[in-house]
Amino acid sequence: MAKSKKTWQYNPPSAPKPQIPETLKEEVKKKVDSLIVSALKPKYIKPPAENETGRYLVDIFCKWIRNYFYVCTRYQYADKSLTTPFFEKNYARMEYLGEDLFKLYYLRHNGSWYTDILYKKISLTKALQAIEEDPNFVYMM
Repeated sequence: MAKSKKTWQYNPPSAPKPQIPETLKEEVKKKVDSLIVSALKPKYIKPPAENETGRYLVDIFCKWIRNYFYVCTRYQYADKSLTTPFFEKNYARMEYLGEDLFKLYYLRHNGSWYTDILYKKISLTKALQAIEEDPNFVYMM
C-alpha cells in the first residue's frame, strides 16, 4: 500500500473574540437574576415530595465564564447519606458576539451545546424570552 503524501495548507488565525464591557456584564446578570426570581424559581422550584427517592431542583442561578454567560440549576439527591448530596448543571449558555448581540445555546440530551437558527444573533431581551418560554430550555428543569 502506498503512503499518502502530506501537504501543507494555510490555516489563518481565527478572529479574536470581542471583549465584554463590565457594564454589560452587570446589566446581563441583573436582568437574568430578575428573570430567575420572578419567573423561573416560582415555576420550577417545588418542595420535594415526602416519598422522594431521586433528585429534585433546589436552586437556579447564573454566572459569567469568559465570554459565556450560563444559567445553571442545582439539584439535591433525596438520599442524605451521600458524600455530595448536591450537583450543578448548566442548561442555557449565551455567547457575547459584540454590539449587544448574543448567541443562545441550549444543552442537548447528549450533553453537547446546540444553537437553533433562531438564536444565532439575538438581543438580550429575546434571549431571556426564549429561556423562559422555549421548550428546549424547559427540558433541563
